[in-house]
Amino acid sequence: MYFWRIKDLKARLQERPLTEREALSYLLVYLVLAAATTVFPMETMNSWDYIIALGVLVLTVAGTVYAYQCNGGANGSHFLQRYFAIGWVVAVRWAAAVVPLFIVLMAILGAPEDTNWHIALYFVIVGALFYQRLGHHMREVAVPTLRSHHTVETDARDPERGSS
Repeated sequence: MYFWRIKDLKARLQERPLTEREALSYLLVYLVLAAATTVFPMETMNSWDYIIALGVLVLTVAGTVYAYQCNGGANGSHFLQRYFAIGWVVAVRWAAAVVPLFIVLMAILGAPEDTNWHIALYFVIVGALFYQRLGHHMREVAVPTLRSHHTVETDARDPERGSS
């Protein structure tokens, strides 16, 4: 299981898909972390907390669709294992950057008593950038695979592969 070396993981995924056992570790980490979030319920929520929750929901759906498109969409392959494996490494690396940044921002701005627009904006920006990075890495893994799966239509437009 990869934790930090995204280049090694991408090279591995370009070489061959993960085995079912390898993919299982990434799925289990995701499920455990998702389940752990339910252990920490908020006592009170204000309107900004609801905005963050809605933003996370929208970003998750839009970001996952974006990652799917970066993986080649309907012509892509091994989307789920790439999504979980690359997503895990990006999340670990992302946490190493955004948690200290959040602490610094709270030190500068002062820790608010309640969630406010600064925190909501931070989570939206961090979430959007996470999915951008995930899509970037998925595209890099998918591009060699997509190039090797030419269709009749793309081959016909490429003078080196077919008629023009």
